[in-house]
Formats: sequence, structure tokens, C-alpha cells
Amino acid sequence: MKKLIMGIMVILTCIPVFTSCSGFSKNSQEIVKKVTPKDIKEFRVKSRKAKSVTLTWSSSKNATDYAIFRSEEKSEGVLGKYVKCATVSGSKATSYTDKNLNSGKLYGYKVYAYHRDKEYTANSRPLVTKVMTKMLCAKKLKVEKASSKCIELKWSDIQGADKYIVYRKTAEGKYIRIGKTDVSSYKDEKITSGTSYEYKVVGCRKLENKIFRSKGRSIEVDSGVTAVKGVTAKTYLNRALLTWDSVSGAAGYDVFLKNTKGKFKLVESRKYCTFLSKKGESGKSYRYAIKAYNLLKGKKNYSDAKYVTVTLSDKAYGKKPGKTYIEICTETQHMYMYVDNKLYCDTPVVTGMYNSQDTHHGFHKVISRKAPARLRGSANGHSWDVMVKYWLGFTYDGQGVHDSSWRYSGYGNEIYKGDGSNGCVNTPLDKVSKIYEKGYYGMPVIVY
Repeated sequence: MKKLIMGIMVILTCIPVFTSCSGFSKNSQEIVKKVTPKDIKEFRVKSRKAKSVTLTWSSSKNATDYAIFRSEEKSEGVLGKYVKCATVSGSKATSYTDKNLNSGKLYGYKVYAYHRDKEYTANSRPLVTKVMTKMLCAKKLKVEKASSKCIELKWSDIQGADKYIVYRKTAEGKYIRIGKTDVSSYKDEKITSGTSYEYKVVGCRKLENKIFRSKGRSIEVDSGVTAVKGVTAKTYLNRALLTWDSVSGAAGYDVFLKNTKGKFKLVESRKYCTFLSKKGESGKSYRYAIKAYNLLKGKKNYSDAKYVTVTLSDKAYGKKPGKTYIEICTETQHMYMYVDNKLYCDTPVVTGMYNSQDTHHGFHKVISRKAPARLRGSANGHSWDVMVKYWLGFTYDGQGVHDSSWRYSGYGNEIYKGDGSNGCVNTPLDKVSKIYEKGYYGMPVIVY
């Protein structure tokens, strides 16, 4: 019995004694309680632009920051792998703007709430959203062609667009959709010649049953004008006189002459539908081309050419005038005087009122010559009694060449169609004085 007691005492002496029952020693491993952030309940796109997207989300309890992952479109409507693009710190941070993106492209985003500690990291489940950045409008929109039959437009590709819608309006109208195309060009063949149009091109894309559109790019265009019609060609005193009908929408007309090398060269630009050539060689044929035009961004936009050939004659009304004579073209409102077959004087004039008191065409001669002269008469209910400094009469009913100090609107152009004379040839004073000096009884006066 004594040996047993002694053995128990030995075992007891080998058991360690704790000083406290309330915890572990300093050298023992502590137990860490992990904190997981609450799931984010809302994640959406606040705004989108062509190059950036702003995202917002609801805050997460226990979050220390938020991680944003982005996926880019790798093929039509298909997203690629998500890659971390940003970390937003702060438990109350709930927005992020992703910049330097591509316009017209689909992106996917994920957001995680994180709790970070020295010993561990815990995150919530992610929320996902998709967004397509806005498409830019076409950088360039230009006119490839503008004729009387069609207008062709071309523009730069719009990133992200798979189709383009074309709208058109006239000056006082509203935009109307006229077509859709898969390529960056369009031909409008339903136009009216000489009409001003405004076009607008909008890029669009259908994605997940939604239609996305770019802003429109617009341009103003004048359709081309038609070729001239009603061309007449006559010859007087080695000149070619061309006339034609006016063209709707035309800003002017250019007359070209075929030279010895077979090329047409511009000889005159005309506002009116008439052309009188310089004197040429009698019996020789000259080929002309007439083109109507309007202006496209300050440049001439030509119609097709109308060609005509004239063989010159040195006669007028079957007669030759000799070496000294007066030549008056009512179509171009210009007068010439030749002395010994050399041009002595030329000037714009105003002839008789168009279609009511026209100056008589024909081969005339000077039958009266006075300086000064008193002119009296009446016609069509209108009478006159005026003094002029120089007078050269060439018809027996009182038509002649004289000065007209009462004219303040100038001479030439088409004044005679609205403010013509009573049949005489109104001439600037300095010019008629020279003509009177060389004029004489019986001198030919040819009016055409």
C-alpha cells in the first residue's frame, strides 16, 4: 500500500500547473474571425459617352473597397474575358468612370465588394452589367457627284455602325428618310435638277433587340443643272452669234471653243443666254460647246455640253458693209464701230424695249446727223421731247444712236428687257462723241 501511494505522488509531480484558465499563452495561435462584405444589390450604367462610361452601385456593408472588371467585345455582340481595370477604395465609394474606350463598342462590367485585412481578403458575389458606348457621327461627308440626274454622297466609316440611314430635305421642308445602306456611300437618283438639298447621314446598329444611332452629319448640295436647249447659231460680219433657252437653277453659262489641237478652251463666261464671238475667218467653221453650271462649294458644277458648229460669213443680210461701219448686237447689247476695217470704238448700249419697241434689225445707213439734236415723238401711248448732244439717225421712223444723260443704271446686260429705249440705241456720252466724229451720211449701220 505504501508503494502504491508513492507511485501516485510521482505521477502527480509530472503534471504542469496553469496559472490561469481564462485564455491561451502568448506563444499560442489566436483564432481570427473573418468578415465577408454583403452582396451589392444594384449595379447600373449612370451615363455613357463615345469614349467613356460611368458606373454606379449600391454600397456594401463591411466593404473596404470595390474591384471593377471589364470585358471587351471580341466579335459581334460577344464579350471576351473579364480583366480587372480598377479598384475603388472606401466603403462608401459607389461610382467609377472608365475612360479611353472605343466608340460604338460593347463592354461588360463586373463589380465586387471587398473586405481586406492584414490576415485575409473576402469578397461578395459580383453583379454584372453591359453597355455600348455612343457612336460618333461621320467625320467626313462629301459630295462625290452632283448632276441633274443624281447626287452621290460619301463619308468616313462610323465605328460601331453596321448600317447607315440617309435623310434629305429641301430648303423649306423637313427631313425625310430616303434610304438605308450597308456601305459608307449613297446615290440619290430621285432628284430635281437645279434644286438645293440638305442631306443627313446617321450610323446605326442593332444589338440585343435595341437600335443604337449616332448623331447625324449633314451637308448642303445643289443638284446639277440640265444641258441647254433651244440653241440657235447665226453668223454676221465674221462673228458667230449663239443663243439658247435659260436653264432652271443655272448660275451661268460657259462657252468653249475647239482649238487647232482638238481641245475645247473656255472663251467666255456668260450670265445671260447669248454669246457673240470675236471676228474670225470668213468661210471657216468653228465648233463651240455650251455648258450651264451651278456652284458647288464655290466651284462650277457643269451640265452636259451642247455642241454647235458655225461657218462664218463676212456678210450681214446678204450684204458686205465696206471698211467703215457701225455694228450693233441687240442680243448682247453691244455696239462696235470699225474704221478702215479696224476696231475704232466699242461700248455696251441699251436698245429698244424688248418685245414692244425693239430696235429694228437689218442693214441700215446713217440718214441724219446732228449735234445737238432735239428728239420728239410718241409711241404706244408714250411721248418724249428731249435734247441730246449727238445724233446719228438710221431709220425713217426715228431710230438712231444718241447719248442718254438720264440713264443712271448703266448700259448693257439685259436692261433693255425692263427699261429699254423707245427704239433708239442709248449710248454713253464719251463713246457716242467718238462715233459721231467718224460717222457720215450713208455709213452702214447693221443691227442684228
